Amino acid sequence: MKKCICLTLIFSLLVASGCSMPAKRSSGDTIMKSVEPLPKIQTQGDVSTKAGISGAQASESKAPVSETRSFEDKGALFVTIYYQDREGFLIPVSRTAEKQEGIARAAVSGLADNSLNREELAYYGLFPVLPKGTQILGITIREGVAYIDFDSKLLGYKDEASERRIICSVVYTLTEFRTINGVRILVNGHNPGRLKFGTDISGVLNRKNILVNAPRLNVETGSAKLDVYLIKVVNHNHSYVLPVSAQVGALNDKDIPGKIVELLARQQTGDKLFSALPAGTKLLGSSISGKTIILDFSGEIRNYGGNAAEDSIVKQLLYSMRQISGIESVRLKIEGKSDYLTEGTDISKDLKIPREINPID
Repeated sequence: MKKCICLTLIFSLLVASGCSMPAKRSSGDTIMKSVEPLPKIQTQGDVSTKAGISGAQASESKAPVSETRSFEDKGALFVTIYYQDREGFLIPVSRTAEKQEGIARAAVSGLADNSLNREELAYYGLFPVLPKGTQILGITIREGVAYIDFDSKLLGYKDEASERRIICSVVYTLTEFRTINGVRILVNGHNPGRLKFGTDISGVLNRKNILVNAPRLNVETGSAKLDVYLIKVVNHNHSYVLPVSAQVGALNDKDIPGKIVELLARQQTGDKLFSALPAGTKLLGSSISGKTIILDFSGEIRNYGGNAAEDSIVKQLLYSMRQISGIESVRLKIEGKSDYLTEGTDISKDLKIPREINPID
């Protein structure tokens, strides 16, 4: 049964399950898959607390985290946190909290494995990511980089998949905040370099150099990556949109929308994840006007049926396009025309990219 939580939750973004569309995958790219959460948000100290952070870092000026990449209004904001499901996929979930200086710290604290977090998340088929007893010794922000210091219990995991999930969850959760573009992870005041299963955390980690829901964390030298948003059904009750990284060769900015659509239109292996975008859908062209990206699709995009599939297609496109810098809305066209999708979604006007993802109640 649902447990009451103290957060104000906005609305459900759960999407219904649907069928996969057959398509072939080229050998040039790989969609990375993994086989392998927030308590009541409460301040646990100043976001710029420096306990456990070494002298040079601790002497830097404070940079309060007061807004995220999500909705913010009248003293409240969405906080997006990357929990895991039973199969180990990282799933972003948006919850609301009052503005507070310690909000970034509170968000990461929500990832800790304890009875309160587990109880609050169980209904949604989600689980905390950080090992039991993990404590945050300090967190400070300077020049867009969050330095977060954990105690040694952060390293109390047992396998490589857990190692990747822990680091990726912390980085993706913190980089949801607009003031944070990268993360430096410390353990007892020092950066351990490579972790026990070989994951490299020696530098600043960000969304361009790590992979989410993938069989490895670090992007290979000379390669680039894209996040495509797929659908996953959890516990037969909840459906979530989640990012899955694809490592690709070097791309020009103008080629990114086409590559995203190409990846979304492919059959996903297995029955864990699926894309509702019909196989064979092609991007005929794209352009940017201000903060809006205009996407012109081939007629194959209409090869689906049902409101759930249409809703999923729109959400997958919007979330996948938000990784393009400066984009806040999407305008859809089909063979040069903007009117309505098959089930009635009005695409004659721009569709704003949601400021939250998978809100839970």
